[in-house]
Amino acid sequence: MKASLASAIVLLIGAFVTRCGDEHPGEKWPGPAILLSPAPFISAGWDHACAIRGNGTLACWGSNEELDCPPWSGSPCFTHYWGQAVAPEGWFVALDAGTFHTCGVREDGTLACWGANESFSCVPFGPCTVFDGGQSTPPAGAFRSVSAGYTHSCGVEAAGTIRCWGANEHGQSSPPAGQFQAVAAGTSHTCALRLSGELTCWGLNWSGQTDAPAGVFASISAGGSFNCGLRPDGHLECWGSNTSGQTESPAGVFRMVAAGSDHACGIRPDDTVECWGFNHTSGSVVNGHFLSEGRIPPGPFVTISAGFARTCGIRRDGTAACWGAWAGASDAPPGPFKTE
Repeated sequence: MKASLASAIVLLIGAFVTRCGDEHPGEKWPGPAILLSPAPFISAGWDHACAIRGNGTLACWGSNEELDCPPWSGSPCFTHYWGQAVAPEGWFVALDAGTFHTCGVREDGTLACWGANESFSCVPFGPCTVFDGGQSTPPAGAFRSVSAGYTHSCGVEAAGTIRCWGANEHGQSSPPAGQFQAVAAGTSHTCALRLSGELTCWGLNWSGQTDAPAGVFASISAGGSFNCGLRPDGHLECWGSNTSGQTESPAGVFRMVAAGSDHACGIRPDDTVECWGFNHTSGSVVNGHFLSEGRIPPGPFVTISAGFARTCGIRRDGTAACWGAWAGASDAPPGPFKTE
């Protein structure tokens, strides 16, 4: 959800998936109810966002393109049209926006992904080669949840095992064996929550983002090159890259956390939102926190998602709000959107 973005908000232990519409009775996932949190009904990507409407259909907004200016390369800038903000038809129970692609879980448990399905490799001071990344080509079968990263995606299957697809140059798409509650895909790494509540991470470890802390967690969210986890008592722990104070989480109790590119946000028990890390809007940070809390719109918020340079959330009345850079990706359409 990202400094090559990988917003990945995932379900907390005991989180539920509610089938869409009054005609569909609610269904709870198995697992110990250590701490409840809303399912990911909204997700912010690089410069697009998607959310599930109250009737279970999707709404996406923002850019459908990617402007690439490869660093240290002889290749010029080029624009791709990916269609990451073109929502597919059908009814969904969960979704997650990656850098330039999005994946969702349909009400029958099957997956749908749309947007970028390619990646590129650049020779230093030389040309770039575009190749099939496969991050938008999900496997068949039934899934409990899904998380979209930069050029890879992962999901928790109905049996609790993890499947990943897409790029794997750092091992980010090679999950360990076992059963899991949730998975979170970062830029080039992945973390997952075991049934025991313990974390395991794999993939690129340049900034220590795969060095998961010991102990039990209630949820995990993977950002660009860092992660934040919520302990069962509601306290936060973040680790990995701290270039902008994004791992310096505030004290106190939260009920949800969302890691973005190089900032993070959490929801307090009173439904207020607090954010920390780099503020792309003004470029100014004091002690790792946004200078102006007034930039966060009034709630109360049920769920949030941190993207590249913005954050989006759904209020308890079903309206959505986004704040941060790039107005097109921050202009949420009218609701109502799912809240439970």
